[in-house]
Amino acid sequence: MPMPTILVVDDCQSVRLSVQRTLTNAGYAVAVASDGDDALRQLTEEIGLIILDINMPGLDGYGFCERMAEKDPGYEYVPVVFLTSEKSAALTMLGDAMGGYLTKPASEDDLLDMVKTQLQKVQSERQTQARS
Repeated sequence: MPMPTILVVDDCQSVRLSVQRTLTNAGYAVAVASDGDDALRQLTEEIGLIILDINMPGLDGYGFCERMAEKDPGYEYVPVVFLTSEKSAALTMLGDAMGGYLTKPASEDDLLDMVKTQLQKVQSERQTQARS
């Protein structure tokens, strides 16, 4: 089974490039988007994980999550890792429910550990569903 593509969504070009470089160097396929609307246009079956900023102009991270679920119910199974400078208990809970939550600036190790954990969790869930 091919490795899923990771969609990195952030309005800051330096953050997008840094995260993209880290993930690409670790062997992941990466797509990038500069805001929520751009990210919605790029949602395909190949996207297996989304790394998402919250505070973006236009469609922000919260709006993207709502629209993603409306676009296709199957996307609710795509984990979302919030990578944002915003800190709150609500974001921690949302991250736990949807995938994960890291505050900026996240270390490369923390980012790669989170990605690996989330992709393994999805693979495990799919294997469990296939056995049912």
